[in-house]
Amino acid sequence: ETALKSAVYLATRAIRFYVVTDDLLLYTRLGGAIAPWPPHHRLKLDLQYLPTWGDLPPHLRLLEDKFRPCSCQRLLLPHLLPHEEAVIYLDTDVIFLAPPDLLWAQLRAFGPHAVLGGAAPTMIQRGAQEAATAPGPAQPRLQPGDWQHQDLLNHVFNQRPALLHPLPCPWNFRWPMCEATQERCPALLQGGAYAVHGIGGAFVSRAHPEMVKFHATWASWQLTGARGALAAALQGALVPPGPRVGACAHFRPLVYLLTNQLWADSPLYRHYYDDSDDSDGR
Repeated sequence: ETALKSAVYLATRAIRFYVVTDDLLLYTRLGGAIAPWPPHHRLKLDLQYLPTWGDLPPHLRLLEDKFRPCSCQRLLLPHLLPHEEAVIYLDTDVIFLAPPDLLWAQLRAFGPHAVLGGAAPTMIQRGAQEAATAPGPAQPRLQPGDWQHQDLLNHVFNQRPALLHPLPCPWNFRWPMCEATQERCPALLQGGAYAVHGIGGAFVSRAHPEMVKFHATWASWQLTGARGALAAALQGALVPPGPRVGACAHFRPLVYLLTNQLWADSPLYRHYYDDSDDSDGR
């Protein structure tokens, strides 16, 4: 729900969200959770149900039990959503800090042969039937128990790098980036994170209290508030009195990274929003 809330709150246009699950109760609960949202946000969202494996043929369902449940399912989105020209794939533990519209803008930067752009966990797929069915070295020979989803992606794009368009690293801030940030993603220090990924259960783990507070602030956020107020709430949560613990506890730019894109003077904010009218609370 929090991932969905952040995307809709910051979006400047309507979003179609496919909830990929075999649990209809979960899908129903999600629909109930968004019912109290302000109408102007709720009307931006087109929520749809997508069975995890749909009507895929048996030879593709070989991937169903590989690695973790649903991990390899993302490789088959072109088969599950053949009517969509492009899709953005997100894990459920991703929280936006910049307009998701900006991800769509990345499509314009794709090279003529690129079919996927990624800064895991975010992926954009375009015309990915070529990547899924390409003959020759780009298509690994699957043996039971051998391949995980990341292995498959690494193999394909190592053989055919022109198929991959790297996304800017601020779309994938994770707690390990609190160390060696200048080497891992220097752009984070110039504009902050665009999206935060709670890998390894970071949003609910005692080992990562800053990530827990970040998620809890977003989860309790009322969508009637302005973005600057949300940034201030995050600052208050992330700079508590007393000793600090956790992997990011002593990473001084953390508050900047997790709030900068929400302030009115953010370059992305100025590009995507009308600063003169924030009455709709977006």
